[in-house]
Amino acid sequence: MGKLPLTLYMERGPLEGQSFVCTNLKRVTIGRTRASGYQIKDPTVSQKHAVIEWKGHRWTLVDVGSSNGTALNEISLQEGEPVELKNGDMLRFGEDIKMRVMIEEEEEAIPGVSLDEWFEQEKTRIARELNAMAEEQILEMKEETEHLKQAFIAYALSPNSSSLYTSCLT
Repeated sequence: MGKLPLTLYMERGPLEGQSFVCTNLKRVTIGRTRASGYQIKDPTVSQKHAVIEWKGHRWTLVDVGSSNGTALNEISLQEGEPVELKNGDMLRFGEDIKMRVMIEEEEEAIPGVSLDEWFEQEKTRIARELNAMAEEQILEMKEETEHLKQAFIAYALSPNSSSLYTSCLT
């Protein structure tokens, strides 16, 4: 079996919506500097962050000592330990750079994530993200409300406040 065509699709980050075709390459370095084969201009991406490489009959990804980590399908990678990439995998570099792996597989290749599975994963991920954002917003609103309440009480009880505010508290 020959080398399978690989494309990286930027879902979140500075090149969002763009694809990087790796078909003619056997090794792609990923990092923040121009020396990288695939440069990502983001402060949470290390100068030398990760490497994607064709090894034998598969594409692999390895974190090469990044400061803010690399994840494959939300699982953080151990530095220096290569993992196999499959069609549909989601990569995260640094804090918020997300790329989708697209591998054109031959008939006998082992399938990765099906389109239906990917949609289900995305639906779950988006719901989880929205829920977390909503909970964070509600917590901020509660804290701000409590802060305003305490400030109002302190003002109302101060000797300089008018009797109208003081009578509201009693």
